[in-house]
Amino acid sequence: MPIVVGAAIALSAVGCAAFMARDDVAVARSAWRASPTPARVQAYAQMLHGAFAANAYAHHAAEFRQQVLEVLPALADAARSDAPRAATLVGYGGTLLLDVGRAQEGWAELGRSMAMGPTLVSAMAVVPAWGERNRSDNVAAICARTLPALGRADDRFRLLEVCVRSMHASSDAAALAWAPAGTLAFYRAERGRRAAALANQRSADMTQTMDSTTQSILANQAAQQASDLANQAAMDASQQAVQMATSPP
Repeated sequence: MPIVVGAAIALSAVGCAAFMARDDVAVARSAWRASPTPARVQAYAQMLHGAFAANAYAHHAAEFRQQVLEVLPALADAARSDAPRAATLVGYGGTLLLDVGRAQEGWAELGRSMAMGPTLVSAMAVVPAWGERNRSDNVAAICARTLPALGRADDRFRLLEVCVRSMHASSDAAALAWAPAGTLAFYRAERGRRAAALANQRSADMTQTMDSTTQSILANQAAQQASDLANQAAMDASQQAVQMATSPP
């Protein structure tokens, strides 16, 4: 595949992914507006932050800020009415405040969330910040407190990934020295499984792209052949007409 064509396909894929991410946010927002429950405002906030983190709002900053300002009061109201979900709701509020550049308020809300209880959303924001300051003691403390609170394997793996990166250790084992027995084996197995799945998906995508490109080339060739045959037939008919007109009776 030519480099220019490959680059164009890649750019198109990025733009399409960004559009789809914002569309998912719009769906979550509509669901929340239709039924403004704590669960739905949390889902909307989660989708909104996820799209921002994926650069889906790189060229839509004003739209993103407007949506954040809209959802912040709803998160605060939901946190007051849903105690079991409060720490997570406050954590999303703090994370979104960081996303729009209101750092002091954002860190304050994340601190309030962590005081309520350990959550993935707060850890995902706070752990890298401590990692940047080379405070592996704080990284380990937060990770050790948060991991037992996470029930889903996907959530545990996401936390472990950011914890390992933020520890700046010489090995996975050293980075997870704080973790319970079996954590290192789980982390390595899940990482291997995800790497294999990603490789298979990329291979399938490449095959599909190549098949589509091949089909396009074959279609263009068929169209060109048909055009050539039509032109040749027209030329033959024209020559025949000229010959008939100039031939003696």
